Parts: sequence; structure tokens; C-alpha cells
Amino acid sequence: MNRTLWILSVLCFLLLTPRSSRADEQPELPWDYDPYRVMIWIAGADTARVEEHLREPLLEFLDRDFAALWRTDVAAAPRGLTAMARRDLTSITYDSLTANDPVIALKRDHENAARIRFPSDLAEKVQRIRVAAEHAAEVAERGKAASNPTLHGAVARFEAVEGDLLTVQSLWSEEATEAVLLPRGMAIGLEPEPKLIELEVEGRVGAMLENYDKFFFVSLEDRGMGADVAARELDCLMRYPGPEIREIAGDAEEIPAAIARAVSNAFAPMVRVEDVGSREGQGRVRAGSLITAKNSPAAITVGDYLQPMIRKNDRMGEPMFLQVIDWTYLAVTEQSDSKVSMQIHSGRAGALAGRRNSRTERIALKVRTTRPATTLRLHAKGDPESPLVGYDVYERDLESDEMRLIGHTDWDGRLRVEKADSPMRLLYVKNGGAVLARLPLVPGLTEMETADLVGDDIRLQAEAYIRGVQNAIIDLVAIRSLLAARIRLRLENGEIDEATELLEALRQEPSYEKIANDMAVAQTVIKSSNRSEQRKIDTMFGETRTLLVKHISPSLIRTLETEVAAAKKKPPKDEPAPKAEPAPKDEAEEA
Repeated sequence: MNRTLWILSVLCFLLLTPRSSRADEQPELPWDYDPYRVMIWIAGADTARVEEHLREPLLEFLDRDFAALWRTDVAAAPRGLTAMARRDLTSITYDSLTANDPVIALKRDHENAARIRFPSDLAEKVQRIRVAAEHAAEVAERGKAASNPTLHGAVARFEAVEGDLLTVQSLWSEEATEAVLLPRGMAIGLEPEPKLIELEVEGRVGAMLENYDKFFFVSLEDRGMGADVAARELDCLMRYPGPEIREIAGDAEEIPAAIARAVSNAFAPMVRVEDVGSREGQGRVRAGSLITAKNSPAAITVGDYLQPMIRKNDRMGEPMFLQVIDWTYLAVTEQSDSKVSMQIHSGRAGALAGRRNSRTERIALKVRTTRPATTLRLHAKGDPESPLVGYDVYERDLESDEMRLIGHTDWDGRLRVEKADSPMRLLYVKNGGAVLARLPLVPGLTEMETADLVGDDIRLQAEAYIRGVQNAIIDLVAIRSLLAARIRLRLENGEIDEATELLEALRQEPSYEKIANDMAVAQTVIKSSNRSEQRKIDTMFGETRTLLVKHISPSLIRTLETEVAAAKKKPPKDEPAPKAEPAPKDEAEEA
């Protein structure tokens, strides 16, 4: 009953609240009862066309699936983003959208860096902020339009320099520079990395993105009576862009429906990861308790795969750390209302482990595949220019655990991985029988996935050499045993000369000292800069030395030399042994 009352109250709020005010009024609701705040920007249509012909029909189409789940706003995209969206929708990221937002870049080694959080702190704790005159005037005008003409006092610390923004950027490397005013797109490229202080000015895209959970960028290109439609999602919390989704409208009346289909297919439902173990986890679906249809685009069901991400915030709620956990996916195994149980498939142990706290958010987005395949590229760790060539890639069946070879990497370390019946394919990289990596992969999610692995080509070189040495030891043991048996047989038959020749042949075989010295020289040549790989190499050499000591002992030749020398002192079998002269009586008695 309580759940029904919650749903009815949320529905009443959404239906009775005007769409234009939905993004502004944000009631505090539990995660699974909290609708998404959504903004749709349409590039290729001016404001009049959006308001008169697209907005209402589009919202009517979207309300069929998202009436209780989304608080939706629709607007024409700003002019600066329209050209970008129409040229290449995949170039739209959080950084590209906020590239023109003005920021103060402060050096992190500044004596007051830890105490500077707001623009107002700059006026008290920074002596001067270097700026380009024209850019500073523009920022001041935007601040004035936002009722912030002094930028909270930061303007008083502006020091104009001769030159443009590139000149200001170049001054960052000077020791005397405390801070600079730059567009965010230029500031994030500074080295060493700065501390960024956002400025409250009119038209700041970053502030707009903070008011929404999902941003959709729609590119509309008219084609005669119809249009080509492309849409891309930006998850605002994780600042993560999704794939580009394309639709075709046959005529003008079908354009709102085409936009609605593209936006719906681009939408990635969110799951908050709450409990994590070594192999399993629990989560809760955003607005999951508002979903009434099993086929809802916002639903997470058994068999879906999710891509986990981590966000760590500072004390002000700004992200200090954003990361997509690579080579990790969550497979939904159970679903009940808004709760889901998930199995963790990861290329490394403890991928989602860590202490839970209020400033760390673990979010997973449902994966959407838009391509027929993904190219897997392997290269040496820390060196993208060193591809891992000829490495074997196997797939393990998730049900039977059976391993199957799917291919080898080419000259550039690449292998094309096609879609399969299961969205995720569990891959293993092998080389020379050694498993180098475990790589869960969803083919079609991205165009290419790159894995930097600790290549074991040097280990394979060492393994090939050691196998050769071990085979030589086995052959040498057989030869030594055969020659020893023949020598003893000749000695029994009294063939001293033949036994001596065989003994000389045995001496010509490789000795323990020669093999050990050759191995010592080879070990100094076969070296790896990777500690783990070098440990494996040292272990192989150590085991082979133990084998050498055990089976190629110098004592065998010394024993045979003693036996041959003793045989030479014995009289021949056809000559009687000389009789000893009788000792004197007194000596015999003494004896």
C-alpha cells in the first residue's frame, strides 16, 4: 500500500506541475522514486521551430514511456553548440560543452591553494590573476548579466598582460604566476595540473548541466520533406557520453516521432551500486519503483549488462575523480521491484571494492550496443607503439566454462571481436601457454578497446632457451648412461683400449661446468624491465640449474676414470698372475 501511495503522489506532482518548472523544482525523493531530470537540445532547428512545431509533439511521444519517469525540457541548442553537433555529434563531451566556460586556474603548490574554494577567496589569498584584456572584459560583462559584476571580488586581482589567450596560457609555466583566467578548455590542458575555480557568469554550460541528470543532443538535418535525426546522451552525474543513435523521418510530421525514438534508444538507465562483494553486488534502479511496464526503456531486467563507474567528490560536491572501471561489467542475475542482484565480471580483482562513504558514488549504466563488432588491440604496458603480435585470444563459455580459440592478434596487435548470443564475451589472452589477461568485452559497445598488458615476449624467449637446455640435459643423460654402460661392459670383457676410447668420447660431451656457464651468460642477456616477468625468468633458470646438478654430476666421469685405471693394473686374463715370493720366517710370523 505504501508503495502505491508513493507512486500516486509522484504521478500527481508530475502531471500537475508545468513542464517548464519541472527542472527547477526538485523535491527530495528516494533514489528509486526520483524521476530523471532531462534536457533535450535540438541542433538544426531555431527556437521558433522548436517551440511551435517540435516541443509539444515530442513530449507527447516521450510521455508514452516516460511520463512518470522523466521531468523533461526541450529547447533549441545554443548557437555555439549547433555547429559542433551538426558537424560531428560524437565530438560532444562534457569537456567540449564546457570548453568556453571561464575559470580561474590556480597553481596547486600555491601557499593558500587548500583554503581557496570560491571566487571570493581569490580576492583575499591571491595577489594577482593574469588575464587577457579582451577576454577579461567579456567575462566581466557575462558576470554583470548574472548580477555578479565583480565576480565575487576576483576582478580586483586581474592583471592584464599584452597578448591573447595563448600568451596567458604560456605564462602558466613562470614561477611568478599564481593564477590565470582562461576558458576551461584551455585550462584543463595546463601542466602542472591546476586547481580550477568556476566563475558565476551568464551562459555557463557547466551550471546548466548540474541541474539535470541526462542531457540529450539531437542533430536534425532536413532532407527534402523528411530529416535525418541523430541523438546522443550525456550522463551529467558521471559526465559520460553515450553512443550516437540515428533515425530517419520520412516527412515533416514524422520528425517528432523520430526524435523520440532516437532519444529513447540513446537513454541509459542508471543503477546505484550499493553492496559489493568479490564476485557479486547489489544495486537499486533509478526511478525503478515508478516503472509499471516490463518493457519500459528505463527498466533493468535479468540478462542486462551494466558498465560501472566511480565518482569521488570533494567537500563542495565537485568531482575530484571520475572513472569508468575498465574491463568490468555487471550481469543482472535477479530483479525485484527496483532492486537488482549482479554478478561481477572483471579483468582485475577488487575492481569495485573500496570503503563506502557519502562522497563516493558508484553508478552503473545499462550498455547499448550500436556496432556489429569491436576491435580489440593489445600493446605493451606503457608503450602503445609496441603492439603484442601473434597473441592467442580465447573465449570462455559463461555456462560450461569451455575455452575456445577465437583468433590471434595481427601485426598491429588487433583482433576484431564480433557480437555473439550473449552481450558480453569473456576473453582470455594467452601467449606460450601463459594466461596474461582476463578481458570481459561487450562487442559493439565501442569501436575499439585497448588493453596495455605486460607482454611476455622476453619470457617466451627465455622459455624457448630453457626448453632447449632441458632437452639437451635429457639427451646428455641418455648418452652418458649409454657410454657408462658400454665402458663397464668393455672392462668386464677385458677390452681396456676400447673402454679408454669410450671414456675419452664421454669426456668430449658437454660437462656440468660448460652448461652452467652458458646458462649464466644467457641469463645476463635475457633480461626484462618488468619485475614480474623477470621473476618468472629467474625461476625457470633456477629450476633448470637444479635439474642440471641432479643429473649431470661430474662424479660419473671420475668414477669411470678410477675403474679404467684399476682395470689397466690388472693382468690380462690369459696370463697367470705372478706368484709372490715366500717371506722370511720371521717376517711371516710378524705378519
